[in-house]
Amino acid sequence: MQRENLEKELRSLIGKVADRKGNVCNSLNIHFGEVSFWIDPSWRYEVKGKIKIGSGDFSSHDSYESKGEYETDFHRCCAVTDPIKGAQLIAVEVTPQNDLVMEFSGGQVVRTFHTFIEDNEENWYVSFFEKSIRYLVLPNEITIEKITRNK
Repeated sequence: MQRENLEKELRSLIGKVADRKGNVCNSLNIHFGEVSFWIDPSWRYEVKGKIKIGSGDFSSHDSYESKGEYETDFHRCCAVTDPIKGAQLIAVEVTPQNDLVMEFSGGQVVRTFHTFIEDNEENWYVSFFEKSIRYLVLPNEITIEKITRNK
C-alpha cells in the first residue's frame, strides 16, 4: 500500500521544475517547492547516459590536508550536479529494489542504489511538507511518517 501511495505522489511531480538543489557531505537534496528529496549514498548523477559524479566522489573532510583543500574539492563536486536546479522532472520511478530513478530535462538522471541491505536505514526519503508526510525508503520496505516543518 505504501508503494502505491508513494508512486502516486511521485507521479504528481512530473513536469515540475527543481527549484533548489543542495549537497550535505555526500548526500543530495532536491526540492520541488514544498516537496524535498533527501538522497543518501549510494547515488550517481548521469548526463546523456554518461556518469558524471557519484556519492563516492565526495571525500570526507579528514582525507584532506586542510579545510580549504576540502572545501575547494567539495564545491567542485557540488557544481557538477548544479544543472538539476531549474531542470524539469520528466520521469520518476521506484524500482522493485526500492531504488529511485529521477529523469530530468537535458538528459540528466539521478539514480540511487542500496548497498547495505541489512542496514535498517533509508537510502532516500521524500517529504511532502504541505501534506505533513514523509516516505522513508529502505531496501526492503517503504514506511510513512507524519512530519512537522520548522519555520
